Amino acid sequence: MHRALVAALTIGAATAAGELRAQEAPRQPDPVLDRVVPVYEEPRHRQVFRSGTTRILELIVLPGDTSLFHSHEDPIVYVNLSSGALRTQELGKDWSQPGGRGARAGGAAPAVVPAVPTAAAPAVRVTSTTSYAQAPATHRISNTGTGTVHALVVVNQTKGTDATTPKDAGFEGTPELTNTWFRVYRFDLPPGQTGTHTHKTPAFLAQTSDGTAVAQGARLRALNQKGDWAFFDAGTPHEIRNTSTGSVEFVEIEVRQPAR
Repeated sequence: MHRALVAALTIGAATAAGELRAQEAPRQPDPVLDRVVPVYEEPRHRQVFRSGTTRILELIVLPGDTSLFHSHEDPIVYVNLSSGALRTQELGKDWSQPGGRGARAGGAAPAVVPAVPTAAAPAVRVTSTTSYAQAPATHRISNTGTGTVHALVVVNQTKGTDATTPKDAGFEGTPELTNTWFRVYRFDLPPGQTGTHTHKTPAFLAQTSDGTAVAQGARLRALNQKGDWAFFDAGTPHEIRNTSTGSVEFVEIEVRQPAR
């Protein structure tokens, strides 16, 4: 009996030690999972539009999903349609801790200058990371929460500019976020009203509330729900018409570029 017990304990200890060694053994590189791609080629950062040096991506990370390693070389702005618990792993380093509710879609703290602090954060937040212009980064992100992470992403592949005011660029109002590459404006359009604009820079428009509207420029875009968007090249006259019975909120992003 004693010998049988000792033998069982010995086998159990050996099995546990083997499992521990297996856990400690480094994982072999996977040519698919470990490959590095530009952010706009990463499947969860799907590129939906490109015009010149501006790229529009749609970021969707399902619960439990992990992106490929991807590289950032250009300043970026996120229209965060839903938040989630993201963690980030820089290439060659350990995973960060999950960010919890409100974690930024980009997995990095934004380098922005808020124009005016607000008492309550809007339902759809806009954040920006500009450090990639000076220090390109390669990482992957994982959604450790229970909700889908969803954001619209604007990439500015220029050096940006600080030489213009909002009025110079053809925008009205005070931006809620300003840096060398982007200015972000938020406005409400009452029911039945139309706003007509011409900007001297590219402009990205995202619907951030319920309601319906139409954006007319070089392209006609129906805006039927939160997350619908339109893009206008520099110098393109455009109008936005609210076709619903209530106010509709929009975020408009000025993509700042050096003078040509």
